Amino acid sequence: MRLKFIILLNSIMLITIVSCSNNQKIDDDVFVDFYVDMSLAADTIGFDTGSLKNIRFNLHKKYHTNEMNFTNTLKYFNDDPKRWDAFLTKVMDRLESERKLIISNP
Repeated sequence: MRLKFIILLNSIMLITIVSCSNNQKIDDDVFVDFYVDMSLAADTIGFDTGSLKNIRFNLHKKYHTNEMNFTNTLKYFNDDPKRWDAFLTKVMDRLESERKLIISNP
C-alpha cells in the first residue's frame, strides 16, 4: 500500500513538473531572433509548408525551444496587441540591420 502511495505521489510530481515546464514561453529576445530567422527563411524558400516546418524544427534545435514553447509564446503575444507592436518593431529593426549588413558586404 505504501509503495502505491509513493508511486502515485511521484507520478503527480512528475506530471506537475512536466506541465509547468511546458507552459513556458520563449524569452522575448530569443523569440525575436527565432522570428527573424524564420522570416528570412520564408523569404528565401517561399511559403512551402513542408520546408517551413523543417526550418522551424531546426530553429527549435538552434534556440533550444520546442513547439509547445512556441505556441505559449504566441498566446502570450496574442493576449496583448501592444506586445505584438513592440515585438514586431524589434523584428523590423533587426531585419533592417540585416538588410544594411547585406548591402554593405556584397
